Amino acid sequence: MTSQRYRSLAKGERTRRRKGTWQPRLLRWAGMALVYALLTLGALTMVFPFYWMVTTAFKSIQEALTFPPTLVPTEWLWSNFREAWEAAPFPRYFANTTFMASASTLGTIITTVLAAYAFARMRFFGKTVLFILFMATMMMPFEVILIPNFLIIKTLKWYNTFLALIVPWTASVFGIFLLRQFYLSLPKELFDAAIIDGCSHFRFLWNVAVPLSVPALITVAPSRARPAHTTIA
Repeated sequence: MTSQRYRSLAKGERTRRRKGTWQPRLLRWAGMALVYALLTLGALTMVFPFYWMVTTAFKSIQEALTFPPTLVPTEWLWSNFREAWEAAPFPRYFANTTFMASASTLGTIITTVLAAYAFARMRFFGKTVLFILFMATMMMPFEVILIPNFLIIKTLKWYNTFLALIVPWTASVFGIFLLRQFYLSLPKELFDAAIIDGCSHFRFLWNVAVPLSVPALITVAPSRARPAHTTIA
């Protein structure tokens, strides 16, 4: 009798617990449904401009300017893309962009690596003062140096040439600062061991420092390719 009584009491307790847990579960499910609804609404809001851009590309000019606008083109005009492609020499534009962005990025990597290593590991007169002056140039807005740069390019007869779009972007003060800090973080014992083994500064830079600084170089490279690309545009 005692065991049966305990079993009945335990069964009744489980029933009460089961009846008492449906309300928190319902609130939790309602909260999750509300969160997913808001996320879905936000996703649709973000995707709609892209959808509108793509569908408008297939519309005629008259349909694209009609009000109220149509969400789906009444006629899908694939010829719009052919006409747009033939409206300008886009292959030449893409080739120019690729060439100038690649050249400016390569030039930035070369100058940044050399300057950063010099500031980090080499000793020369006025190194600290020169580095402070380099960092001070980051506080100058681009509008301040726009006219001087144009006058320099015009004096060098680089106007309307590739050099005018490549050379001004082959140096990065931010990149020099970033790589300098990275080279300073390398163990000094690594540098001393290389010097004892007969390594020159250039060999240590090429064989040790540059391979270790690939993540920092990957950070610096895109930051210089973008200004060259926007200048072309």
